[in-house]
Amino acid sequence: RRRHVAVYDLGGGTFDASVIAMGDDLHEVLATEGVQRLGGDDFDRVLLELAAERARVPLPTDGPELDRLLELCREEKERFGPNTRRLTVDLGEAGTITVATEEYEQALEPLVERSLQALDAALGRVAGRGGDDVERSTVVYQVGGASALPTVGRALRARHGRRVWRSPYPHASIAIGLAI
Repeated sequence: RRRHVAVYDLGGGTFDASVIAMGDDLHEVLATEGVQRLGGDDFDRVLLELAAERARVPLPTDGPELDRLLELCREEKERFGPNTRRLTVDLGEAGTITVATEEYEQALEPLVERSLQALDAALGRVAGRGGDDVERSTVVYQVGGASALPTVGRALRARHGRRVWRSPYPHASIAIGLAI
């Protein structure tokens, strides 16, 4: 019996979606879709922009100071869990800025929606060839470091319901896949 899996892979710099038919001895990629410039780095940038806007300071255009601030935002984003109510960003001389998670999640909605549209496009191509049974039998497997954000999980469940499975090792999904 075949099982269909749609892999939702939101990594640090890219988003990829693949729909795979899995049988006992054969795995076949049925459709792929990607967004080259959509990933956790963009989510870090959104947090930094919100903090700079709140502090009313301009962002560095490039260089080591911008890299340092983005790294601080990445660390804060990675601490973001389901019970987090606010995120803090140390902007140096401008001070430590607090951003409500609700505000951050709202700012992320367009990025998350782009990833969902790409996943839907891959699923749509498979459903077009294989019918509704394929679409109903497909589970969505959530992998990639940035997919661990609660915002992403909620959006996937809202769109695909109980069919969403989350990898217990989202940061190691590529290594595990290669090992298999």
